Amino acid sequence: MSVCPECISGAIDQGTPTGTCMEVGGVDCYVAKAEMEGAPTVLIVTDVFGYSLPNVRLVADKYAKKGLNVYVPDILKGDHIPFNALDILVDPSPSFAGRIGQTFR
Repeated sequence: MSVCPECISGAIDQGTPTGTCMEVGGVDCYVAKAEMEGAPTVLIVTDVFGYSLPNVRLVADKYAKKGLNVYVPDILKGDHIPFNALDILVDPSPSFAGRIGQTFR
């Protein structure tokens, strides 16, 4: 099975998120607030890596610095795929590659 390297590449961004985690309406969220009172609000919906991945939190922080309130809800309820999943796909074991190949025929 061959896998397009560009299709499964990625990295965990460097930096320290500055927002906060809180519950909003019964849902865990990462929240990055703008300095301005009454700023517009943006909701970021995550991919399969979920709201714990530093990348999405750093993006939220960047938007907050531009004057937006940003909420990143845990839509997966903690059931995200592991951050190292792409590493596994880049260099899969023969048995793993065989199982994936059979699954997608």
